[in-house]
Amino acid sequence: THTHILQVFYFCGREGGICERTQIDFCEFIEDLRKAGLTRVHFVTHSMGARILFAAFERLTPQLATLEEQAQGTTGKTIASTITILNADYPRDWFVERDLPLASKYCDRITVTVDTGDQALVVSCTYEHQGSLR
Repeated sequence: THTHILQVFYFCGREGGICERTQIDFCEFIEDLRKAGLTRVHFVTHSMGARILFAAFERLTPQLATLEEQAQGTTGKTIASTITILNADYPRDWFVERDLPLASKYCDRITVTVDTGDQALVVSCTYEHQGSLR
């Protein structure tokens, strides 16, 4: 049925977004931006993009200036100016317990927005059987 097809696509997309290759590619992309002279990055994610960002974040941290390093002014690393998470398809508990504390060491402007009318998030919560950031 139509519902089963959506489930297959959902889980394939979710797993592809958090696989090791995607994490490596994301980190290489951020490093390429720094090498091109773009030292300040605004991370903006939507839906499953939060999964990609947070799956890669720990691997990304050696490239990012901590808030302490930013205060000192000479880092040579990428500065995470803002992190904006829009209608994240992401488990609330993971974010609160693991990812927010880590991201807060590198960025002091983290914004989460949700739209309670986002039906994709309702479906995600149903399939995941856990609360999302909505």
